[in-house]
Amino acid sequence: MPTLKKYIFPQFPPIYIRVFSWLIVVIIMFVSLKVHPLNATMLGDEPGYFAELNYLSHYGFYNSLSQGTSFGYSGILYFLVHIIPVSAFVVMKIFSAICYVICCFVILKIFDQLNNIGYETKYLGMVFFAYFTSGNIWRALPDIPSTLFLFIAVLVLLRNRNYKSVAITSLIVFIAFIIKPNILFYVPALLLYIIVSKNFKLKRKAVEVIIFISVFFSCFVVYHIPGYQTYGKLMLESKNHTYIGSKRVESTLTWPEINIYYEVYNPNKRVNKWQVNPEEVKEFKKNNPGQLDQTYTQFLQQHFSIWAKNEVIKIFLDVPYFVDCSMFYHKWTAINKWIKNVFIIEFGSFIFFIFCCYKERSLIISNPFLIVPFTYAILLCFISIPQLEYNWMISCMPFFALPILGFLQKKISPYFILFGQLLIVFF
Repeated sequence: MPTLKKYIFPQFPPIYIRVFSWLIVVIIMFVSLKVHPLNATMLGDEPGYFAELNYLSHYGFYNSLSQGTSFGYSGILYFLVHIIPVSAFVVMKIFSAICYVICCFVILKIFDQLNNIGYETKYLGMVFFAYFTSGNIWRALPDIPSTLFLFIAVLVLLRNRNYKSVAITSLIVFIAFIIKPNILFYVPALLLYIIVSKNFKLKRKAVEVIIFISVFFSCFVVYHIPGYQTYGKLMLESKNHTYIGSKRVESTLTWPEINIYYEVYNPNKRVNKWQVNPEEVKEFKKNNPGQLDQTYTQFLQQHFSIWAKNEVIKIFLDVPYFVDCSMFYHKWTAINKWIKNVFIIEFGSFIFFIFCCYKERSLIISNPFLIVPFTYAILLCFISIPQLEYNWMISCMPFFALPILGFLQKKISPYFILFGQLLIVFF
């Protein structure tokens, strides 16, 4: 069977890879701006985050803090709105774009701290991150800002491992958490890394774990005092409400109810939960009282087979597919929507991912930090009932891509890979 031989490509100075990579990042930004212009109307979750910022502006920090949600995101934007002389919504978009560019710099620095990462693979990884997050560059969402703070925390931990850096890492992770709460699932992942990382004595690791937990838990408790005093519960991020003046009005239909409706019943055979019409869910809820009002534990007890099937698909098919999708297909094209429904594409992505992990096993073995994104992804899979949202995966997907990128750049010139990525941007 013929083997794949690396194409003999003229040797260029390393700076060419750097320039070409950053050129792609800039082009991606312009293409993304065309899709999500600054004067666009609010889409998806943007109205919710804009409402949080508006609430903070009118009713102060303490009242806003009691609402939970993404207070860190609103707090940063509150100051930027008073500095940048444009509308608040445009400021939100610009902030995401600024964080996006800084993320590209920081992830290069993180790759520098890992072992067996070649110069070409490092920049391919940076371009992969830029490509994977392209749909969020000019969106008024906290996904990229929270990722930036998480990357900074990881860089601090990897660069100088001591008690002080562990405390600083924990504090920065907490900031990322109050920007977007799904970062909470990175806490056990980072603790696991501290435990399994090499060349540290058991007593030292135990002290580091205690420091990390103490700093994060102390901040967590203080942060939730206003919300607990007001509502008697932890106010983690919730988009199931609106505001009438200072009054918080809970929505009659929640995302968990939509998820259960789609996953368990779905009488109209919707392809995904985004195509579910809220009105049809309300009608079903009215005609079937109590069927959608379930906690996560109740869902497990009553629909365990559905839950188990979802976990297998998300962990073993969807995650590898997300990696390959961002490398070879563009999420804005019609063909990507078509292939998402073809099982063989996801299964092929899984096989390719496993193959590259095997070929680049020395990279994985020599970098215990790579268990962090893997652990985070597993935790996300287990708390997301119907499907895994790619926005939640932004912070860990570049690390999943490293084995694929490392393998490909050894077989094919990195210039061909970069050029292929550049072409995909326009389709």
